[in-house]
Amino acid sequence: MKHRIASAALILCVLSCSPHGGARGTALYTDSTQGFRLRYPQTWKVLGPGDTPLVMFSGGGTNRQITVSTETGGEAQIAEKLKQFDAFFPGHRVLEAGWTTVNGRRAYLQTARWNSPLGDYKAYRLFVVAGDRFFLVSALTPANEFDHYARVLRACVLSFEVTGKQGGPRGE
Repeated sequence: MKHRIASAALILCVLSCSPHGGARGTALYTDSTQGFRLRYPQTWKVLGPGDTPLVMFSGGGTNRQITVSTETGGEAQIAEKLKQFDAFFPGHRVLEAGWTTVNGRRAYLQTARWNSPLGDYKAYRLFVVAGDRFFLVSALTPANEFDHYARVLRACVLSFEVTGKQGGPRGE
């Protein structure tokens, strides 16, 4: 039994990790206007900018997605944004959280769970400070599917990199 578990773990790692540090089965998205890039599951659709996100990657309607948005501010505004999640989502629970460094930048990484009109969700959220703004990268799935997608979603979120532009939201 232990041998099967170890073999399964090894197979999962081989299937989900490329030799270049990114998740296998991912594609690279680059936004030279806003100055960022990240990896996303290659079978997911890239949807253009909406009212809030700079970009959305969809893996099945609104049920599985990665979004990237940006807002003016730094760490104090990130703290306010975190309070908004608690107020907006019923039953919002932070499962893990803390400050870290991602691709050389100070970042706040959070795993959270909440209820919405569409169901119970779980997500990774990454806040990355970049000059006079911060990026929010969110990768979510229905809570009952999260463990299935967790490895690749975490790899995609942590692949986020600021590449240049330091301006305000949407180039303001």
